[in-house]
Amino acid sequence: MNVFTPPTNSSDLRKIAAWRVAILQDDGSQPVYGRTLEVSTGSIVHTTEQSLHAGTRAQVYLELPTDGGQPRLYADFKGQLLACTLMQGGRFRMQWRVQEIADNHRQAIDRALNR
Repeated sequence: MNVFTPPTNSSDLRKIAAWRVAILQDDGSQPVYGRTLEVSTGSIVHTTEQSLHAGTRAQVYLELPTDGGQPRLYADFKGQLLACTLMQGGRFRMQWRVQEIADNHRQAIDRALNR
């Protein structure tokens, strides 16, 4: 029997979020666009209409929510695709692990999650 152990740091908990996401692969191919389902400072889950292979490494860009009238705010990180699953309706669910992220981008994501 598997026992779930919750993360000890509250900032590592994934939260439901519907943010725009863009994936730029290291090989220079066309960007992949989608919407997040769950976000944490250590991983994201999003949907898209294109598939990628597990293990893909890419730069992941998130459009973070802002208060009305504020300029758009973005955060990005280097990530590795852990899984890509076909969902009903022909969309793909992708789970990314954050590998490299600047401190100010991690803080921006954390602030957006705690709004």
